[in-house]
Amino acid sequence: DALWQQANDLVAQGNLLDAVPIYLQVSDLWPDQPTVGLNLGIVLGGLDRHEEARKCLQRAQDLDQDNPHILFQLGQIYQQLGQPEAAALSFLAVTELDPGFLDAWLSLADLSLQCGENDVAQQYLDEVFLIDLEHPAGNFLMGNLLLRQGDNDGAAECFAIAYKATDDPACGNNLATVLGQLDRA
Repeated sequence: DALWQQANDLVAQGNLLDAVPIYLQVSDLWPDQPTVGLNLGIVLGGLDRHEEARKCLQRAQDLDQDNPHILFQLGQIYQQLGQPEAAALSFLAVTELDPGFLDAWLSLADLSLQCGENDVAQQYLDEVFLIDLEHPAGNFLMGNLLLRQGDNDGAAECFAIAYKATDDPACGNNLATVLGQLDRA
């Protein structure tokens, strides 16, 4: 328990590299605990050690097939490894296990936008908005989708919602750009 706490404390302090050997010790002591693999996978991913992270997360998934958090992290690692199909399958599995897992819907929408699949992205964003109409990341992605579709007024509304909620410079930049296009300086 002390090693587990030490590793988690190091992560909380931002010392990811120092946490890795401790998590590895814990994984030897607790080989049947999927949370250890999940945490180690997250840390390795944060260190851009994506292939190692994938292996840890897959071991964790083998121990706990129905854990949406493990599947979500695995999807993110697949994205980092340039495997969008595998990432999408992981995110879809998350939504089947937990339809309220907004980050999985958002990741699916983002992947769809990156692939130019606007209609599919719209479907995933509709799932987000069934849960939270004011979701900042959902509105940011929807703003980008509407901008692509030539709906500058709709995009401005979405970017405004996202910017108001987050003060994120990317949201503000997109909002300013679309307002400029609408001659609303």
